[in-house]
Amino acid sequence: MAVSLVAGLIATAGAAAAAGGFAALTYGFAATWAAFTALAAVSKALFSVESYGATLSGTTVMSREATPSRKIVYGRTRVGGSIAYLDGTGTNNEFLHIVLLISARKIDGYEQMYFNEEKVWENGSFVGDWGSYVTLSTHDGTQTTADSDLVAASSSWTNTSVLNGIAYVYVRLQQSNEKFPRGLPNISFVVRGKPVYDPQKDSTSAYYQPSLGVSTHRLNDETTWQFSQNPALIEADYIADEKYGLGESYASINADSLDLAQTICDQLITVTGGGTQRRYSLDGVVDTANTRRNNLESMLSATNGRIVPSGGEYFISAASYATPIVTIDESMLVGGISTQTKNSMSNLFNAVKGVFLSSEENYIATDYPPVISSAYAVEDGEPLYLELNLS
Repeated sequence: MAVSLVAGLIATAGAAAAAGGFAALTYGFAATWAAFTALAAVSKALFSVESYGATLSGTTVMSREATPSRKIVYGRTRVGGSIAYLDGTGTNNEFLHIVLLISARKIDGYEQMYFNEEKVWENGSFVGDWGSYVTLSTHDGTQTTADSDLVAASSSWTNTSVLNGIAYVYVRLQQSNEKFPRGLPNISFVVRGKPVYDPQKDSTSAYYQPSLGVSTHRLNDETTWQFSQNPALIEADYIADEKYGLGESYASINADSLDLAQTICDQLITVTGGGTQRRYSLDGVVDTANTRRNNLESMLSATNGRIVPSGGEYFISAASYATPIVTIDESMLVGGISTQTKNSMSNLFNAVKGVFLSSEENYIATDYPPVISSAYAVEDGEPLYLELNLS
């Protein structure tokens, strides 16, 4: 029933566009928005169990809400954004003006724009003839004035509409039944997220040392704030975010633990099929509607790491093998020996599979190659899978 409902809504959207472009329900927007809403409801029904790390994945579907929660983009990912402004102009209402909120914090830049699953813009240039039908203005969150093109085109957007500290885009669409046969497309962007502080690029070599004070850090030097997919640096940034994170000072983050975690994340490992990649990376969207604890737990899932507060400091760690330095023998026993029966097969696994957001598949959730321990699979009699979703 749900699938039939969605199909019907999409068909209605196409009919609305053919009936009159932007003039018909603002270029079919009402109908296509209903389709987006229905698709979101179907997705929630089909995937009701929250996957590991899912709260950081974000969405490629643009949304329109009365009071949307603020989002922070980290790493490189594809996002739909929240519609903050929608207006039609022109003699026949042939122009549609859209403002999409991308991130509540500054981002490093925009790389690509998609209409549905078609790439129409990349690194400052339109693909094919899309530039004849689309106007795009991007803002990374450091803007100090309102978008002059939108102010000139739409009377309701004024010079006071700066959107301080918010990364957003202004998109103008020109009516074309050929280019927009189903009305308003779903618009999404591949972006490089919030620049984060990298203490290893701080020449003072005194980062985060409480005894020296924050004034010794170059926190205001842009050379130490750069785009990064390093989970440890992103976790530290969120801990120190005074508005949306924990609001702690950088001085409260233990320097040695962060340095080690950052180095572990950046280690190059050999991958199946040849080549290397960094051991851990983090790409996604932090939703301020979630609790800070849940957001941090989602970040930690990227490294199977921990954040431990102790002695007035935060210790950040990333999972890695460490050579044992202590040998445990019988002399250390302080009580009797107990035994535990074998775990049931339902609690065992010898293989891992799941999905992740693949840049090669336009950041759509895609199955990653399963990893199977052949030795344990033989011992257990069959592959026993753990579902580990990374999207």
